[in-house]
Amino acid sequence: MRAFTAIAQAQLNYSDSPDIADWHNGTWESGVQQAPLVQTTFPNAAGAVSVNAGGDSLGFTSQASDSYAWTSRFAGQVAQEPFDDALVTLFDQQSQGTLGQLTVDAGDALSVAINGSLASGAAGLLTSDFGFIDFQTADENSVRLARPVAVAETVVAPIDDPSPTGTTIVRLQQADTISPLGGGPSRPFKSNGFCPV
Repeated sequence: MRAFTAIAQAQLNYSDSPDIADWHNGTWESGVQQAPLVQTTFPNAAGAVSVNAGGDSLGFTSQASDSYAWTSRFAGQVAQEPFDDALVTLFDQQSQGTLGQLTVDAGDALSVAINGSLASGAAGLLTSDFGFIDFQTADENSVRLARPVAVAETVVAPIDDPSPTGTTIVRLQQADTISPLGGGPSRPFKSNGFCPV
């Protein structure tokens, strides 16, 4: 239900916000000048990645993902109230793959090749509005282009209320493992924060 609400709000209130990329004539094009993160997920083995943006490119070899690397689904489950913090720290430090970053200009054509094969960005038709696109190949390897910053948006006020008032509460939660500066064993760490905006 939360996903449907987010989609409806994006379509009704933020349709003029630029997407991370737009699908034009069979090609992904950068929606704005930006520096998206490039995150690999290679479940079976290491592999070669090439991200092309206009005349620039980023190429690197990615390590294979750890067996218990976080997924988008797992990250969503962690945000649910009854989720056990011990599981968060258990899965902490499991690497998805290699992380990179690339600067692109508005209108630059975007494409991704994995191990020499052009990756499909078809799922991006559903996600580019929300700041990321997954490029995938048939062997389950994927490369995610994502905005490095999450943008919090609130519902636009009705037209007949030009000066709305109110408070937005942003809840931040972190559960992680930290290592003491002087060495020694890692220990669980959790923080919660409430920030009125």
